[in-house]
Amino acid sequence: MLLELAYTLAEHNRYMKELEKEEPKAFEWLKKLEPRQWCRYAHNPDLKCNMLLNNIRETFNAYIKEARDKPIITMLEMIHIQLMKRFHNKRDGMRAYSKDTEEDRNC
Repeated sequence: MLLELAYTLAEHNRYMKELEKEEPKAFEWLKKLEPRQWCRYAHNPDLKCNMLLNNIRETFNAYIKEARDKPIITMLEMIHIQLMKRFHNKRDGMRAYSKDTEEDRNC
């Protein structure tokens, strides 16, 4: 079912009716949640592009490529180390940035 991917309220309602017939408990649980938490139709209209969603997923999957086939704990540790290295490099890069930004504050 493509309920969470519905672009319009009408499409969302159609999928919800199907869900209510097939899985009443899931339907009741989802009704309690705010649609903006999980429904595409309720998100910012500027973000309703599959390309954006695919790019984020593809970027993340490429980023964790080496860790993906490891046991879960090892995978999480590898991702943690990778992120810590990235944060460290970004912080060092910002510390090395010497341009005076005082004049740019009122742009």
